[in-house]
Amino acid sequence: MRTWVEIDKENLKYNVLKLKEIANNREVLGVVKANAYGLGSVEITKILQEIGVNFFGVANLEEAIELQEAGIKDKILILGASFEDELIEATKRGVHVAISSMGQLQFLVNNKLNPNMHLKFDTGMTRLGFEVDEAKKVIEFCKNNNLNLVGVFSHLSDSDGNTVETKNFTLEQIEKFKKIINSLNLKYIHISNSAGITNFYNDIVGNLVRMGIGMYSFTGNKKHLIKKYFYNKIKTFIY
Repeated sequence: MRTWVEIDKENLKYNVLKLKEIANNREVLGVVKANAYGLGSVEITKILQEIGVNFFGVANLEEAIELQEAGIKDKILILGASFEDELIEATKRGVHVAISSMGQLQFLVNNKLNPNMHLKFDTGMTRLGFEVDEAKKVIEFCKNNNLNLVGVFSHLSDSDGNTVETKNFTLEQIEKFKKIINSLNLKYIHISNSAGITNFYNDIVGNLVRMGIGMYSFTGNKKHLIKKYFYNKIKTFIY
């Protein structure tokens, strides 16, 4: 027995535009990492381009190269950590990179590399990123060394949670992020993921939102919110 998934292109477009509307029409970064969750990163990227999405998120350099070699000329951000040789190659290719340590920053300076950088801050995920109280020092380092800082971001670790504790934790993450971005004037400021859009639509900050699993109608565990705001509007298209 074989199993397959059929994607309705128009429903995918509808979902993205609806989520964009909920996010007050902020710019969209389409997350197509892990082969767009197995649905085909190149194919999904090309569909998203049809509705004006021109920024895409991947997990690593290999995934970025796959898109570029398929003819994708739009902006690509590597969301995960990059090794030093990958930073060199990403810079050559014009790929945006996530920077999460002083070691990476010093490597860029020492090697006269100046990629499009997004500083990643740890507001509660405890996986990768600068500490919140390091923000001023890190940003000053970038300015003093003329590094091409184009964005800052963080990740909501439990925005799809369905308890009072998880909701409060997410709101705490957002408040921490607000302290980082206070008075910052950057092209890309982002923390909201799919569930961050649907479950915390009144608390979205920044000028960019990241859409991944939400593009396919999966927007978290808070089914009552999905039904209230999306039932019969966002269409399920995985059969």
